[in-house]
Amino acid sequence: MFGVGCGISWEGGNSVMRIFIRNALRMAVGARNYARLQQIADNWRAARVVRKLYKYDADRLLKFSGCYNGNSYGVALADIIAACHVVEKGLTMPNRRFVFGRSAVCQLMDKIDGFERKYGTSNEQVLHAANVVAEYYGMHNSLEHEDGESVLDEDFRSRLAAFCGKHGKSGKIGQMQTTRDSFYKDRKSSFDRFAWARHTLRHYSDKILTTERIEKAVELALSTPSACNRQYCRVHVVTDPKDIGAILDIQKGNRGFGHLANKLLVVTADLEGLLWARERNDLYTNGGMFLMNLCYSLYYHEIAHCVLNWSKSPEEDMALRRIVKIKESETVIALLTCGETPEDFSVAPSPRKSLADVLVLH
Repeated sequence: MFGVGCGISWEGGNSVMRIFIRNALRMAVGARNYARLQQIADNWRAARVVRKLYKYDADRLLKFSGCYNGNSYGVALADIIAACHVVEKGLTMPNRRFVFGRSAVCQLMDKIDGFERKYGTSNEQVLHAANVVAEYYGMHNSLEHEDGESVLDEDFRSRLAAFCGKHGKSGKIGQMQTTRDSFYKDRKSSFDRFAWARHTLRHYSDKILTTERIEKAVELALSTPSACNRQYCRVHVVTDPKDIGAILDIQKGNRGFGHLANKLLVVTADLEGLLWARERNDLYTNGGMFLMNLCYSLYYHEIAHCVLNWSKSPEEDMALRRIVKIKESETVIALLTCGETPEDFSVAPSPRKSLADVLVLH
């Protein structure tokens, strides 16, 4: 009779007429039915806004990200950094195998060569990636099987040698060999020293990490600010080894160290904490802030930890929820493997971009 939204959430038109129509409709259907109609109209409008917002996000994702468009400088660089990290962390992995990650190393060499043909050789992150390949080659070049044969087959050795000969090497990367005492020596230092001292650890001792120690770290992480102080992040602590193993099997990015974790943290943020459609990204903004603060808290309490992303399909997400009873409205932000820190271990250097690459003045 009045059209969608007319007299309920009508936009535009004469305000006096709008009030008149609202009052007439309220009298015609009754206050209770009018409230129901108002809710229906509000829900319809909210759904329309959500679809518009996510279409905007989807269009930008398809236009700029590597999931659809792989031809930009930024995507090519991100691809190399991610591929490099796979090899780099493998160099520090506990109980690593001979010739680990051969296909990953070959792919990294291909990506570096392709990038340099197109964009040149001046990027520091690409130079670091080339050095990681050289580190890999240097580590394996002198290794032999028990029968005296090289652990590298001739084709792989030749390819590595040719790549390293072309790119040279600016010096040993220095997978950081350290001790527990040295690693945590700055946990009570000034913030600049504290922040640079914290690193991801993929080495865990066989000692039991108590839930009481995790509770202390989570309690400290509660200092994280949140939008309108809504505080909708939660931490689920998985303690059963079978459940930890099942979840890590779904996550897949923990090969070589995940099985050593004594506890697994599932960090979530609750959709019920969002009040408006335009807050769609606040879940991850607030969740990310909480996650970083939790990492600082774990370091402060000398708990070894590694953040694992949860970039998963709906089927994989639901599989996790069948293992851990997470409230349906909660969204998984990330996982963290945790354990007690061993006495000696190595840490991947993971160099950061320069300030000039990050800071933009307007």
